[in-house]
Amino acid sequence: MASGARVRSRDVSALSADIAQDALGRWWLTIGNAPLARTFDDTLSVQMGSLLLTAPLIVYEFENHRALARFELEQLPQSASLPISVAIDGLDFRAISHALVQIPQPEATAVAPIYSTVAGGQEITLQLTDILVQPLARFPLRFDGLGSHDLVRDAVPWLVDTSDWQNLGMRSDGADLRFFAADGATPLRFHIEYGLNQTNTLIWLLQDSEQSPPAPTASFDDQTIIYLAFGDNAGLNLDDPGVLTDSYPALASQNMLLHVRATTTGQILSENEPVLSIPNLAPNSLPVYAVDSSSAPTWQSSTFADLPALHFNGVQQHLLVNGATGLGTGPGRFIVVYRNPDPGSTNWQRLLSARADLTMTDWQNGYASIVSATDSGAAIPQEHPTIHDNNRQNADFSRENFTIGKRALQQNEQFRGEIAEIVGFADTFVGEPRDGLYRYLRRKYNILPRPTAALVQADGLPAFTIDVGGIPVDQYYVDAQGFLRITLPHLGAHSGAPVHLDIQLNLTDGSVITIQDAVWLASPADVWRMQHWVTKPFWLPIPWLMAVIGWQIQMAMAWSI
Repeated sequence: MASGARVRSRDVSALSADIAQDALGRWWLTIGNAPLARTFDDTLSVQMGSLLLTAPLIVYEFENHRALARFELEQLPQSASLPISVAIDGLDFRAISHALVQIPQPEATAVAPIYSTVAGGQEITLQLTDILVQPLARFPLRFDGLGSHDLVRDAVPWLVDTSDWQNLGMRSDGADLRFFAADGATPLRFHIEYGLNQTNTLIWLLQDSEQSPPAPTASFDDQTIIYLAFGDNAGLNLDDPGVLTDSYPALASQNMLLHVRATTTGQILSENEPVLSIPNLAPNSLPVYAVDSSSAPTWQSSTFADLPALHFNGVQQHLLVNGATGLGTGPGRFIVVYRNPDPGSTNWQRLLSARADLTMTDWQNGYASIVSATDSGAAIPQEHPTIHDNNRQNADFSRENFTIGKRALQQNEQFRGEIAEIVGFADTFVGEPRDGLYRYLRRKYNILPRPTAALVQADGLPAFTIDVGGIPVDQYYVDAQGFLRITLPHLGAHSGAPVHLDIQLNLTDGSVITIQDAVWLASPADVWRMQHWVTKPFWLPIPWLMAVIGWQIQMAMAWSI
């Protein structure tokens, strides 16, 4: 530790506070006028409104023996001024001599005045200066059950009705959809796996570890607020499939042989429509298909923990994988998520089966059946989603003629029930990759209860509201260049035109930003004249205007002679 005089509590009152912007556009709070001759290890804590900041004191000016501490502000507080107090090395906070620090105020200016009739409808452009909040409509989501999930390690599935989100302000393609953590500002990564604009949309949410607090890694109570937001017009769709593969690396394994899930059909299907083919999401992309429509399983949209599944009727419906070649030979592990509430009377039902030819028996070489240990061959009924793990890690077996839903190369032992997902690997697949995959499947299919959330629409307020001449604005967005674009509402309350109207941005802390005379309201005829004959708006009686125009025409003719 360096020796010498240290800052004392009585020195705190003489400190100064200032907020300024550097050349890179960053905002800094500087606490100065500390009586130090050289650097010490004093820690300075500053309380400014609800903000609590900590930084070491740094010698800045040797000539006057003063030190300062600098704090980078992620965003400016919206208040014009805030009370400020300072503590040295954890002692009591004391107010400095200037107890209020002035906050640079955001500004908004109109790119150009706009001329409008009372009907409105025109779009006006505002340039935002230092307004760090975005006019996104934010809706709080109160989650139940997040306490059992690590939102930093694992993506969390959320099944939600999004059929009315367009009415709340979302684009039809969801490109402007955003999620924020409980602070309303930290973005959450997300991936929509299935069903946007439907009643059973599956969305995965993940907190980026780089943005999470250092300790604890994740702090979620059983009830947690997350914010849903619409209205970002940057044209960048932030849907990120990497949310799943980053959380559950097994889903990106190069040893994956097969990955089929009913949420990804590659096409829009109707209820009970035959599934003639379905994508294989494994790296090999080997085809998964039915021979014809009569042998194809049918698609059901929401019978499997409210998610889609493929229904096999137990008679002739099945799928093949890559023809006779199938998935080759070697060790493997296949995990099937299924349910069969009414399995029927067929014994030895196969979830999947594979063998090279009829001289081989699939029970020796590779199959997955669902039989009772007490009633030989009888299928065990499962009302709820069930995970079947078929592990042939210690023995080679044929993966040729790979068949889903019946015994390979024969028309018997057909499965009667629903399959939602199949994942297969060409290795032993043990340890954390397996554990992670099980967490993924259990949460997705509600075996481990999924978190639920209530969308509090009444509290869905944008970061600020806008009005023109006291009339609220409903339609506005920020474009890719950062300009605020406002569609003028019907201005019938100001029918006594001509009149100049102000635009007001009402911030959440109660402060108001006013753009004076931004809208020039007039009759349709006057608006037309302003737009076509003058560069600056002013009111002209028709006879006088015509006289000026006529004089300009006469002068032009005289010069031409």
